[in-house]
Amino acid sequence: MVGRLVRFGGVGIVATLVHTLVALALERWASLPPQGANLIGFLAAVQVSYFGHARFTFGVDPRSADQFLRFFIVALTGLAASSGIVWLVTLQLGYDFALAMLLVACIVPVVTFAAAQLWVFREATNPAGATWLGLAMALAVPLGLVILSWNRALTDDVAWYVIATRDWLAGAELYRDIIEVNPPLNFYYTVPAILVADGLGLTDTNAQYVVTAALVLGSLLWCRAIIRADLSLSPHRQALLVLGVGAAMVIPALDSIGQREQTLVILMMPWLIGQLSPVPARPRSELARALVAAFGMCVKPHFVLFPIAITLLHMAQRRSLAPILSVSNLTFLAVGLAYVGYVALVHPARPIPRSSCCFCPACWRCATRRTAKDPALSWPPRLPVWRAIFCRARALPITSSR
Repeated sequence: MVGRLVRFGGVGIVATLVHTLVALALERWASLPPQGANLIGFLAAVQVSYFGHARFTFGVDPRSADQFLRFFIVALTGLAASSGIVWLVTLQLGYDFALAMLLVACIVPVVTFAAAQLWVFREATNPAGATWLGLAMALAVPLGLVILSWNRALTDDVAWYVIATRDWLAGAELYRDIIEVNPPLNFYYTVPAILVADGLGLTDTNAQYVVTAALVLGSLLWCRAIIRADLSLSPHRQALLVLGVGAAMVIPALDSIGQREQTLVILMMPWLIGQLSPVPARPRSELARALVAAFGMCVKPHFVLFPIAITLLHMAQRRSLAPILSVSNLTFLAVGLAYVGYVALVHPARPIPRSSCCFCPACWRCATRRTAKDPALSWPPRLPVWRAIFCRARALPITSSR
């Protein structure tokens, strides 16, 4: 064990040097922005660290896609943990940065070694038959999303949530200081983008793209696991299906990355893919998929039509009413009721909209949206816009001017 710890530390030092040298070289000689250079340096260090630990530290075959995936997840978790520790110690608790880095140096390597020993480099069940192509597809889709979206302006709806969520985290109160007619869940979903922006030094816009890409990656990897386990397809067809699922998550939303509808599709997709299996899923698996899908449907509740349609199909196929009480439907019902209760208790000031968003009262978001889309409203703005700005600043309830 002592020898393995020494080898683990040696590989870690080499990977750190690679990270530093690659990032410095790209920033100085390739004129990449610091954050982009740091990201590429991190990815290069992950490669060195993986093959070094596989061959040298643990003495296992590195030719396993799933093994590499587990290692990559641990590496990302370590990066997120170190950023979270620095944020907590320096910004929230007010201690010195040196203390934060000392805690990072003590906690992250220990946790990483334990994860590598107990999970990442366990004996692969089928290293020779690893399907790298499906994994490559799952990684390529979110990477392409980030590349295509980088530094592009967010749509007005997503930008509103980013701005308002930052105000909320700074102490503003939802539905009093921040006027909004929609339920609060999307504010919660926007919090990771703000934390990523502050932790990694990104703009709020690019952080939103990174978080969305990470969500796509997690959903795609889950879909890939379901496809491999439940669908009798060849590796090439599995990879094509993974690519198609990724395209369904990204392509319709290319002009509105991070929109609520895209979040819904990303969160629902593992459950939908599971419905393609000819064999019913184990209750635990079905519960997990339905739980995540339910949090997607809470963003856009009218998409409950999807599980209703699938339930009707299962009822017709089985000629039974039993699918009504399936694990998925009970999970959807429980999460929906819990969410309604949570909003009532935690956000009692939330107004009840009297019509759809296009015709809602002159809230700040709709006022700015109308101003952006209609040049005639730019200057001077009509009365509802002024009323919205005034009421938002004064935290007053807004009534319709119609």
